[in-house]
Amino acid sequence: MSTRFRSPLSSEFDAFLKFKRSLGFRYNRAEFTLREFDCFIQAYAAGRKAWHLDQAMLAWLASKPERKGTSVSMDAAVLRQFCRFLRRLPGRSGTAEPLWPRLPTESSFVPYVLSEADVRGLLELTAGLGRPPFRARVY
Repeated sequence: MSTRFRSPLSSEFDAFLKFKRSLGFRYNRAEFTLREFDCFIQAYAAGRKAWHLDQAMLAWLASKPERKGTSVSMDAAVLRQFCRFLRRLPGRSGTAEPLWPRLPTESSFVPYVLSEADVRGLLELTAGLGRPPFRARVY
């Protein structure tokens, strides 16, 4: 992935990713999170003369109310690490970290285990798939 960010925090995001990767982390999912936050910051900062990072972080986490709590929690973890990184930079020790909301850390997902009859039914349904010719075999 390219590391081109466009918000006022672009150089800090690049430095943060470089730091994490120098420690041996791949950090691909976190990069995706930072890219989404970067897009949000662009619009957020454009509409305000004076904005605060801690408020922007909470606004971004709240901007997608349909997301599950565990997803928001993972994004908040990346932002928490980013705040800690910023406070270590020269001249940034006063970077305010938001009062993080209490978020769930476990998923409520319950898997459905297919029975033998379910599997047979699915195989019967896929046997009728004709186009392309190999579709039935793939399923």
